[in-house]
Amino acid sequence: MIKSLTILFFTFSFTSVFSQQVQGYDLGREDLVIFPMGMNQKVTIGSISKNGISFDWDNANLERFDDLSIYGTDIKNALMFLCYDDDINTLNGGDAKVVKSGDIYVWKGHSWMGDITNASSASHNDYLLDDYANNANKGYSIQFFWVSEPITFKAQCQTETSIFSGGFKAVITYDLKLLKGWNMVKKEILAVQQMDEAAGVPTKISYTSVENTDGVTWFFKSF
Repeated sequence: MIKSLTILFFTFSFTSVFSQQVQGYDLGREDLVIFPMGMNQKVTIGSISKNGISFDWDNANLERFDDLSIYGTDIKNALMFLCYDDDINTLNGGDAKVVKSGDIYVWKGHSWMGDITNASSASHNDYLLDDYANNANKGYSIQFFWVSEPITFKAQCQTETSIFSGGFKAVITYDLKLLKGWNMVKKEILAVQQMDEAAGVPTKISYTSVENTDGVTWFFKSF
């Protein structure tokens, strides 16, 4: 349970401070880092301790990197957009550079100790860690995206989500309003088709902009 939450919004970024404990973490205070601009460019986004996690995205402004043009992409590629351009209802800010945070690592000294993930339940977290082998289940997780300019993106389509979907198609809805800087996007599986001889697959998925991580649990996995 999140005991306290403070979110400050600026025109270009946000700062989130959590006192939520991370399941499986019993080590000391260490940095939380990401590598969205390549593995030789570490970006610190906060810290973790036995008392919980603290994110400070203000210090992770990616505009300072010269190779943003290399690692930044458009919103469709960043989301791994599975629909066609004809399925897009609204796209404002289509020229903006978008960078997904990628994995969030616990960093000590000069090496990583593990990573943290989030999900609405432990079973949904297990599915996200191996979505080919594990049965899909209803639930959601929060993803983090940095954008160079504001983006409004709305789309909906029905399509297969992978070659392992057994021919079942998922209705996918995108309803995003992203501000310049770091943003939170909730990816939620709303319906699932179970199969007899293969892992169940999602049949309804939504991507929505959110302002906090309410409802998720954080999990630590050591390396």
